[in-house]
Amino acid sequence: MSRCPDNSEWVLWAADEVSPDRRRTLELHRAACAACRRESASVARGLTALGHMDRAVEPRAEALASLRRRLADARAEKAARPSVLVFLYSHRWAAAAAAVFVLAFLVWTALPGAPVTHMIVFKSDAQVQEDLAKITVSVDMLEFAEGLAVTEFVPAHPGPAQPAAPDDMYMDEFDQLMDALQAEMDT
Repeated sequence: MSRCPDNSEWVLWAADEVSPDRRRTLELHRAACAACRRESASVARGLTALGHMDRAVEPRAEALASLRRRLADARAEKAARPSVLVFLYSHRWAAAAAAVFVLAFLVWTALPGAPVTHMIVFKSDAQVQEDLAKITVSVDMLEFAEGLAVTEFVPAHPGPAQPAAPDDMYMDEFDQLMDALQAEMDT
């Protein structure tokens, strides 16, 4: 044999679980190798010790009674407290902080003159359609105004050169156009 057998082979040898040919080979090697003699003897002693062990060790009656009593107490304690209270108790600091926050918010909103933080308004379908129409008109006017972006005043009738119109003039014309469009939409 060119190499020493590993521990699992000595376990099989000691348990008499190897073929007769393999057993002869292992015994020949064991006779020639001192390290393997020690290893095989150690494995054989370990298997013998395991065979003498009592595998069905019963726990003491006192230990079982104590364990059953503790489990019954834990079940009774859990059944006595509702789960919401258990949750709040386990998160008592977070629950206390949330309660203080809610209380402060309620006091702040109940004070006279306190600002209204939000208000829910329900609209009818006709009101919603009217609002959508106004938004559409506003978008159309903005798109139209974008197309009117003129950087230089060009007179309608050619004549003598006129100085460039001031910026206010364009804004006035634009405002007049927007007013006319709005009046047309309202009618």
